[in-house]
Amino acid sequence: MNPKRVARSAGEAKRDAEPTEIRRILARNVRLLREEKGLSQRELARLAGLSQKYIWEIEVGAKNVTLDRISELARHLGMTELELLTPRSR
Repeated sequence: MNPKRVARSAGEAKRDAEPTEIRRILARNVRLLREEKGLSQRELARLAGLSQKYIWEIEVGAKNVTLDRISELARHLGMTELELLTPRSR
């Protein structure tokens, strides 16, 4: 008996696909801002009510993050949602 395959939503990236540009920007910004604030992944996760693994998945571009999570992360990193999703120079 074959397990039933769950269909992806329209536009949802494949698991093994490269992260989209917006996910790369978010990943880079979360990591840079977290490090600037002197927070570990575990500390940011605790503040935002997430797991350390979830933060790691964001930072490697593997997590498709909801807008609510972006808002929560932005708040704890002292940024707006738009700033968190905008490319920044080092």
